[in-house]
Amino acid sequence: MKSKQHFERTYRPYLHYVIRPIGRKCLPWAMRWSLTPNQVTLSSTIALLISIALFGIGGYWPRLLAAGMLQIREVLDTVDGELARKTGQTSRRGEYLDALGGYLLGGLLLPSIGLGLALMPDSTHGGLSSLVAISSCWYIAIGLWAGLANVLVRLISLRHRCLFGDSLRKSNGVLLRTASWFEDSLFPLLIVAAVARSTAIVILLFALFYTARLLYVLYRALGGPDAE
Repeated sequence: MKSKQHFERTYRPYLHYVIRPIGRKCLPWAMRWSLTPNQVTLSSTIALLISIALFGIGGYWPRLLAAGMLQIREVLDTVDGELARKTGQTSRRGEYLDALGGYLLGGLLLPSIGLGLALMPDSTHGGLSSLVAISSCWYIAIGLWAGLANVLVRLISLRHRCLFGDSLRKSNGVLLRTASWFEDSLFPLLIVAAVARSTAIVILLFALFYTARLLYVLYRALGGPDAE
């Protein structure tokens, strides 16, 4: 547990210093209401789906509400684990539901943001299109690719771990720090981007990030120097 806390404190500061403390304050309420960990996990999944739907609508207020709902999802995602450990109600079904939420987040969030940008581009689209000839419709393709690349990284690494006992997503030094910080920064960045009407920049950054990570995982899977 200490090593996990050290990892989060070093590489995922938003999760460690913002989301988890809020989740700990919510934990007594979950116990008072006699909620089960699986119920909390389902609630976090519902919050995620609402966020995805709002991002897909596009526009200032839907994006702002979607970003806020996504933070609620992240808080609930920490509460279910804390509640399971506190009450001893850990289960394989709980792990499965938690992993399912992760795949929904990775596969659908960025495509929904891309759809919303295609329907209602934000204020940064004009600046981006003046630098690169990009139609608003391209955000759908960018979002779909980012979501696909994210899920492929998870699936390829999962299969490799099942067969060889090692995760291809593991990296050392600068690579680990960069990847973890990027993943951790998505949630606060979406709030800032929603307020500043600059969501297009976020989706482009993370499309590049997940593309680079997929190439790294494929490189290791095909026998790179870090492969087992």
